[in-house]
Amino acid sequence: MSRSVRKQLLSAILLTGVALVAAAQSYKQPDKQPAPVADASTDAAALQAAFDNADINRDGRLTRQEAARIPAVHSRFDQLDKDRNGYLTPEEFGKATGQLSRD
Repeated sequence: MSRSVRKQLLSAILLTGVALVAAAQSYKQPDKQPAPVADASTDAAALQAAFDNADINRDGRLTRQEAARIPAVHSRFDQLDKDRNGYLTPEEFGKATGQLSRD
């Protein structure tokens, strides 16, 4: 399996996982209980999980190569790396996902 195909597959798996988390948040209980309201802590947990999945070496930051696992983030890496230090922090990543959802 080529590296490109592997990257695309990993990106698809990551995005599927994030989608599953989002779907689980909106699941309505069959016994007519009100669905739980997504809050900042739930969103933060999903963002942290996505960040952790992309952070291959577990150093708490995403390099350009690690960000390649998430094509939408990788394509805007320079724009998102606000302090131009060559990596994205969890805070920059969180802001990135907010920007991506508005596009």
